[in-house]
Amino acid sequence: DTGFLAPLSGVVDAGSYVTHCSGGSVANYAPTFVDGSVTVTPTDTHVVVWCPDSVVFDGSAQEPCSADVIDPAGQVVASADLSYASNTDAGTAGVVASFAGSQDYNPSTGSASFVINPADTTIVVSCPDAVRYDGSAQEPCSADVIDPAGQVVASADLSYASNTDAGTAGVVASFAGSQDYN
Repeated sequence: DTGFLAPLSGVVDAGSYVTHCSGGSVANYAPTFVDGSVTVTPTDTHVVVWCPDSVVFDGSAQEPCSADVIDPAGQVVASADLSYASNTDAGTAGVVASFAGSQDYNPSTGSASFVINPADTTIVVSCPDAVRYDGSAQEPCSADVIDPAGQVVASADLSYASNTDAGTAGVVASFAGSQDYN
């Protein structure tokens, strides 16, 4: 018992305990009860990290993972602290989940990765209805590359056709993409 006041029973926290046996009799014997001690040590744990296979770049730090600390019986005993790396730009991001331990459980860590895919974009081309012929190549248009949130993230490259003589000219806008945008 702890201080000889109450019997040890059930589950106790890790630590050292004094034991004391008393009572009972046996015919033809004179039992001697000796105090002792028992030490309950912390148990091992492991960290399980869950991440989606991929997320889409949105300009912010991506933190889509979760982690649980598991005891030997398979029970969740705590949540782990997450630390991310390379989780803002498109590419492979990593996460390390750490559990510092407690009175009853040893520390443990786990890790995982996930992919940040580039975001799709749209090109918006703006041209005047008409320009005045002056014998030179006319390049009056502009083109913006727009992300899913409606923000301009780049200017598109423009390629003109039939833009020197009077008549209808054509323009093609293109964006080669970047690390973060398709």
